[in-house]
Amino acid sequence: MKLLLASLLVLAVFPAAAIESAKASTENARPKSVFESTGKDPFAPTRKTQRVEKAAPALPFYRLSLNGVTRENGKSYALISGSSLAEGESGFLKGGDASIRIVCKEIRDTSVLVQVGSNKPIELSLGQRIQLDDKGAAPQALGK
Repeated sequence: MKLLLASLLVLAVFPAAAIESAKASTENARPKSVFESTGKDPFAPTRKTQRVEKAAPALPFYRLSLNGVTRENGKSYALISGSSLAEGESGFLKGGDASIRIVCKEIRDTSVLVQVGSNKPIELSLGQRIQLDDKGAAPQALGK
């Protein structure tokens, strides 16, 4: 208790000197780090580093598949790549970070006619999988 009172008395009598000594001790205690931007590793300065070129981002591609055809109350629905669409309905097909619009033109017993983007309609059979390029064109069969 006596030590606390003595400290308070010293601070009351010499406040400016106490603050100055505290500032000086903190400035000397923390050195500032300076790093060069020459590609050197500051933790292993003798190690040789190489800059790695980033690869160009891959273009998105889209996979279409007809998973099923159902009929309910006289209306037909097609399950296309996980989306349920009736004739004339549209949806979006995702490919990477992008998406493209698909329109179900016609539903048949075992196939559908879909239009991807502004391209010609494509006929998809049950179980058939195709891959389209980034613009929704150039279909490539992936098998069943």
